[in-house]
Amino acid sequence: MIKIAFRNVFRNRRRTLLSLLLIAVGTAALFVVRGYVDDAYLQLRQLAINTYGDLQIARPSYWNNTYRGYSYLIKPQELGRIEVLLRKQPQFDQVAAQLSVSGLIGNQQGSTNLLALGVQPERWKLPFPLSSGRSLRVGDLGQALIGEAMAQRLGVGIGDYLSLAVTTVNGAFNAGSVKVVGIFKGLQPAENGYLGFIPLKLAQRLLGTVGVGKLIVQLRSAAEAAPVAHALQRALDASGLDSASNSSFQVKTWSDLAVFYHQVQAFWKVMFGFMTTAIFILVLFSIMEVMTMSFFERMREIGTIKAIGTRRYQIFALFSTEGILLGLLGGVLGLGLGWLLGWLINLAYITYTPPGFTVEIPITIRLAAHNLTVPFLTAFISTVLSTLLPAVKAARTRIVDALRYV
Repeated sequence: MIKIAFRNVFRNRRRTLLSLLLIAVGTAALFVVRGYVDDAYLQLRQLAINTYGDLQIARPSYWNNTYRGYSYLIKPQELGRIEVLLRKQPQFDQVAAQLSVSGLIGNQQGSTNLLALGVQPERWKLPFPLSSGRSLRVGDLGQALIGEAMAQRLGVGIGDYLSLAVTTVNGAFNAGSVKVVGIFKGLQPAENGYLGFIPLKLAQRLLGTVGVGKLIVQLRSAAEAAPVAHALQRALDASGLDSASNSSFQVKTWSDLAVFYHQVQAFWKVMFGFMTTAIFILVLFSIMEVMTMSFFERMREIGTIKAIGTRRYQIFALFSTEGILLGLLGGVLGLGLGWLLGWLINLAYITYTPPGFTVEIPITIRLAAHNLTVPFLTAFISTVLSTLLPAVKAARTRIVDALRYV
């Protein structure tokens, strides 16, 4: 049966090559798009982890924006007890404290709003590329990193000084100066215009506190974020910290905080679903038309083999096997073509600036085995389904009608 079906498939070579080309192009297009989307997920996921850390710990009022003043601050004694609980987690790597400072920053040329994140340089890595200068180092106290847009607005460069004006935790006015040691290029315009990084000790001194806003936890494996967060939350709830401070603590994973990542993921799922459906329908009706033409051309042949005793189910199986062979060959060729296109795109290093971003990123196709499944199955199933109607018609054709068909 398979040998006969194979011969029938390549009987009309021009039609078969056209069918294989259609299936292969659809499969390749799906593979390339899926590889691009998969790589985009990885890049956004890594960006989110670099920005938020694997886990973050803070008071619920901090996450809900329901706090008054600086009531959300974590005290040093609470920080010590939380670190003890963290070190009991098998996947724990390190924890870094962070404190946000809002105020004005400027010089003689003008001023602008600033959200400065006080970080611990020895436990922190800048999540954005540096345009010039250096990152914060251990021992820094009066240094700062600012975005490109802020530097241009204030007309400053590496080594220049800026003045900071903030309100302390007690409501008093406080001011200080910082030396610009690095200028970074934020991924989004807002980050370039208002975001900055200063040492944690400077942030605490400006606000007049020894507390911190939240804790950023790094794990040995980001894949363990969810189970570790669940276990850590149980440990925090059972530790008695909430009764001591009259306020509980809440653990959030990078996935809980990365809203943009999930928005992009949902968008691409819908787009890829539409594209998969469109290619499925295109292959389905195109191959159905090809198989229907083949059915009418082979009408007398069908009548002849029926006349010598071939059963209906054998006729149906013959046409179905031809469709299966077409689907397999076209799907495999499409995967090979898609892999080649993906390799060429990666080699060309094509870059573009996504909407809402300020930096160019490369278009990269992830050539991974798990990205082969959906494109292949889409093309294969649509091809097999497209042969069912012609196969049923061929099986049900009466011998007399088939033999006298002109």
